[in-house]
Amino acid sequence: KRQLQNRAQKILNAPIADKKQELECPTCLEVAPPPLYMCQDSHLICSACRPRLDRCPLCRVPLSGTVRRHRFAEKLYQDVKELELQREMIDGA
Repeated sequence: KRQLQNRAQKILNAPIADKKQELECPTCLEVAPPPLYMCQDSHLICSACRPRLDRCPLCRVPLSGTVRRHRFAEKLYQDVKELELQREMIDGA
């Protein structure tokens, strides 16, 4: 049973790590929780860094006008949380 739990955890670890990497803010390098923002080219910017920036840290495009939410990244964050919950459930099994 323990071997099966270890295998299941390993299966979940890779997608969790991949998704967390996608959610890393390029300014503070933290995994960013919602609300998440983006530049016009859809580069992620966390809510803590957004007020301090006047340009996208990746493509340098000006961040003027309406603040744009990054709904796809916010959904990705929820996916990570669900995968982490599944992993915890396996740990407790």
